[in-house]
Amino acid sequence: MMILSIIYLYLCLYIPLVNSQNSSVSVNRPKFSPCATWNANATTFANSTTIGTNPGVVFVDRNNTIYITDRTSYRVQVWQNGQNNVTRTVSSGLNDPLGLFVLNNGDIYVDNGNVYNQINKWIMNSTNSTVVTYLSGGHCYGLFIDINQTLYCSLKINQVLKISLNSTGNMTQLAAGNSTPGNTTYLLNWPRGIFVDTNLDLYVADGGNNRIQKFSYGQLSGITIAGSGTTGTFDLNGPSDVVLDADGYLFIVDQNTNRVIGSGPYGYRCLVGCSQQIGSTSSQLNQPYSMSFDSQGNIYVTDKNNARVQMFNLATNPNSCNILSTQTPLLTSNNPSSSSILTSSKSSLLPSITSSLTISSTQLSSTTTTTTSTATSPSIS
Repeated sequence: MMILSIIYLYLCLYIPLVNSQNSSVSVNRPKFSPCATWNANATTFANSTTIGTNPGVVFVDRNNTIYITDRTSYRVQVWQNGQNNVTRTVSSGLNDPLGLFVLNNGDIYVDNGNVYNQINKWIMNSTNSTVVTYLSGGHCYGLFIDINQTLYCSLKINQVLKISLNSTGNMTQLAAGNSTPGNTTYLLNWPRGIFVDTNLDLYVADGGNNRIQKFSYGQLSGITIAGSGTTGTFDLNGPSDVVLDADGYLFIVDQNTNRVIGSGPYGYRCLVGCSQQIGSTSSQLNQPYSMSFDSQGNIYVTDKNNARVQMFNLATNPNSCNILSTQTPLLTSNNPSSSSILTSSKSSLLPSITSSLTISSTQLSSTTTTTTSTATSPSIS
């Protein structure tokens, strides 16, 4: 109880939400207070009228322009910042586009691998595309371009490939995995969402292995940083996307549990969809696939089986907070008598508190969420 009292009284160090980051970074990486929360009830940003019945990836650029791949109508829909209606449609030559990435200069990179085995590029305000590269292996489930202008593609054939956009010939290199599915440090099983930080470390939502893999720059052997195969962590079930904030904390779309998970200095917690119940209400998701932050820290999620994109507004980013009252911790155990609240290796704000706290489940019964993992195949094909 003494440890609980210490946590209860501890005031979180407040770091204002900003989006001041490397100008060559094309994604929003907001900076959050450790106790930031998001509204449990979302606003529907787009529905089947504009994005079809099978939305793919949502991408919000640094200007808060929103891009969504519409797999039903073979197009990318674009909303300029502040606009309620579609302001641009990219469609020429596409067939079932999925992966998507947009540079700060407005260049749009789109997966076109379903039939054509291509990645296509549209420059600002153009109506026709150019072929960036040809890739065998079908869809790029995830696309990402790092600060060195290297493009990454996660393929259904259990690989992540990379291509330098600065070199002639666009020769591909292996970044992770190979054509063999597996769960060793060198293998992947249905990789989907990917993210590359400013250290050029690659993060992969390894959907078929129920884990998040990190590949340090230049390394083909990864380490599991969340999900199956880690010690003292929590279960994932078909993770489909991974995003990092300004401090390098993870945000994970856990598709088969219909929720978004976040990490921070005090461990992992559920952020939205925390009932884990399939549904179509404003607080529920049904097979979410992709997420993206806008510059204000709001979360956009493609809610695949509900044929919509949901926006969860950042609700609080407090100067101080009560950890137990604002966090929904994820547990390492299904033991009914006790569970461990994880804390991350970045817990420097609480140097005197142990890295794993064991607390009676009755003390957390109103706030905790337990999960179990089954090797369910990802639903995106």
